[in-house]
Amino acid sequence: MEALASPNGIDSEILKKYAPSDVVDNFVSSYYGKGAGASGAIYGILVAFAFMYSEARLMLIFLPVPIKAKYFVPLLIAVDLIFGIGNVNTGIAHFAHIGGALIGFLMMWYWKKNEFNDKHWD
Repeated sequence: MEALASPNGIDSEILKKYAPSDVVDNFVSSYYGKGAGASGAIYGILVAFAFMYSEARLMLIFLPVPIKAKYFVPLLIAVDLIFGIGNVNTGIAHFAHIGGALIGFLMMWYWKKNEFNDKHWD
């Protein structure tokens, strides 16, 4: 805990007392490395949800005010677009969110358009 609670991040010298140097170096590089998330996919699901259930009310944990999905989801996308274009360094892949929302919309639109035809997998 002492090594992880260091004010400058992980103190690898403390960890090297308890573990081999190569293990510590691998751990530290993993800790500070880039990560991949699923937030773009979540945005795709949100967009499809907003189109299918536009009157449903959603809210954020830190903003506990219920807002209809047809207003809430475009607002989230607009914020990501503003932050992405403004190159705001938040550590969040804003354009990945927008891409996920676009793909979610296209998939939802395609499936809705071809709902009752012979292109099903049955």
